[in-house]
Amino acid sequence: MITYGSLLSDAQVPCTACVKSYTYALKTHPTTAGPAPDCLYDDPNEVAEGSNAKYQKLEEKINRLEALLKEQKGPSRIADQNAAFSYTVNDSENAFGYSSRISNASSPPTLFPSPMLSDVPPVLPSNTSQAINDLFAIIEPTSSMPIPSPGTSTGMFSQIVLEPNPLFLQLIDPSWPDNLPSPELLNHLIDTFFNCVPHATRVLHRPTFMSAMINHPSSPNFPHTAVLHAICAVASLYTPMITDQPENERIIAAAVPSFYSGVIPRAKPQLQTNGIYRKPGLEPIDNDRLSFGLLHARLAAQTFLRHVQSGYRMVELLQAMLIATWYHYSTGRSVDVWIGVGTVHHLLVPLGLNTSEGYTPVSYLPARALTVLPPPKSKLELEHQRTIFWLCYAAERLFTAGSVWPLCLNDEDIGQVLPIKLVDLVAGNGVNSSNRQTLMTPKMLTTHPPEVTDSFTLYVKGTILLGKVKTFNIRFKMKYSHMNGESIDPRETAEFQQLENVIAAFRMSFPPEFKKPIGEEGKVDPTLYMAHLLPHVAMILLHDPHAEMGSPNCFSSSKIRTATKAILELIYKISATSYDILLMDHAIAFCWLVCGTALVRFLKAYIAAGNQAEVVQITSEFEIVKFMLGNLGERTMIGHRQVKLLDEMYQQEIGKSPGPNFGYGSDTGASLQEI
Repeated sequence: MITYGSLLSDAQVPCTACVKSYTYALKTHPTTAGPAPDCLYDDPNEVAEGSNAKYQKLEEKINRLEALLKEQKGPSRIADQNAAFSYTVNDSENAFGYSSRISNASSPPTLFPSPMLSDVPPVLPSNTSQAINDLFAIIEPTSSMPIPSPGTSTGMFSQIVLEPNPLFLQLIDPSWPDNLPSPELLNHLIDTFFNCVPHATRVLHRPTFMSAMINHPSSPNFPHTAVLHAICAVASLYTPMITDQPENERIIAAAVPSFYSGVIPRAKPQLQTNGIYRKPGLEPIDNDRLSFGLLHARLAAQTFLRHVQSGYRMVELLQAMLIATWYHYSTGRSVDVWIGVGTVHHLLVPLGLNTSEGYTPVSYLPARALTVLPPPKSKLELEHQRTIFWLCYAAERLFTAGSVWPLCLNDEDIGQVLPIKLVDLVAGNGVNSSNRQTLMTPKMLTTHPPEVTDSFTLYVKGTILLGKVKTFNIRFKMKYSHMNGESIDPRETAEFQQLENVIAAFRMSFPPEFKKPIGEEGKVDPTLYMAHLLPHVAMILLHDPHAEMGSPNCFSSSKIRTATKAILELIYKISATSYDILLMDHAIAFCWLVCGTALVRFLKAYIAAGNQAEVVQITSEFEIVKFMLGNLGERTMIGHRQVKLLDEMYQQEIGKSPGPNFGYGSDTGASLQEI
């Protein structure tokens, strides 16, 4: 039987392992073995303690540390959280490769308590240093991980300096994902994303997402890191709290300094730097040369590539790629946009999101055997997946409308029902499937059931029109090449006339509550505003190849002129408000570009005809379009590039440079061929 006496320490006797090592050393290296085993002895004067006594000492030290932490969470700190504060990321200790500073700004709203930092002050006073070291010595006495020395607070929250490097974050919670910003900054970016990005509440179900963020990062219910990286990228375009600027990234002089992260220059010096390299087979990310937004867009893409092969959480990966594609479009990165659009559409079909119940392919296999996705667990999940599909659909129709390349997914291969209203999506309400429309529903574009129609439904239908016009223009010659070499005017075909009629009918069919995209008090619905623009853009794209601009006998010229006037009327309405156009769908830049290019062609025709009155009128309208694109271009690259395209086209068609350039340099921007 073991007695208390047998538990007394034999402190002066080396342990067995050290004795064996010392014996071997004496035999092999007697001159360097030393006089005795190199072993750590217990204190011979210390009385052996039972396990209860050790636990009690541990609890006492933990209690002392908790008491010190509570002192830092007193009323004065809580009351001062709404004060201005400074947030600095030290480049020398930041593994992300970017720096961010928040200055002279209000405290970012905390959307939910941070699971890691809610109970720990950002900077601990110096008198807690020993307590922290004691605590870690008790918990892991053999650990070799360096513990950073806590800093000293020089004031309350207005003077706090945070160092959210990976070592700090893993000290608080080792499971915090690599390369993500600190929880506080991430919370702010998520809040910015939902409040500023037009379709944010549709691509992510906000209540579900916020609930998932409360989970521990190691939980499978925590949002996918690819989604979080994509959110960080897009949100950086809207918040003045991200003002990072790599030293070797060339900045366009006209860009507003608070929004550098949304401006991506074309040329960068070739410097040798150490990039983030996480997995074999993936290219390292040269984070020293990337802005905050582009860095997280690249991290989202790498995370996507790393995880998509597993076939797990595929819808979240799809969401991440779509959100990252929004960022690339806003920053004028055309190649990344095309890759992103193609990637999401190659996922839609195997995921079965292009079909709905009752519209699946004819097969002896059950419907769910035709998709890699498991059945949705609720009506909310089902409707959310449908909404994600239409967001991907709309993105391709808009982002590629200026090209002559075929669409990734043909309308005839889509059996998905149109999305429900946002209020029903947020509430998780289902809608009777008998009232749902598909692309094959007769008069789908001119009939709008009130129970499933909101501004997003009309927006989707507008993108459907763009897709139909593009498909007609691409396939026309292939369809009519067998006509014995006879020249056929596309405007005389039944398909062209049907398209023209449905565009006009769609514009006139808007329900009364959706007739005005701008309310009485200047309240703007950015999605409805785009829905009003799209039929006019579709009409211009349909008639543009066949128009003799300025000719009184050209029916196409008359149609285009009417459409440009309608777009200008919408421009006048939005410019008469105080609404920030940065909050619009950034595809609005393409709509305004289409209007501007048509005006340049009209201007060329009226100059040749010597019609001075029309020249003055068209010139004024052209400058208004450039001015609006210039406003958008101050904070995103897409607006700036569209201005450059208009300038190039003006110079080619008119033969001289246009009027004001709105402060933009001439050495950046896209070429005309990139339109």
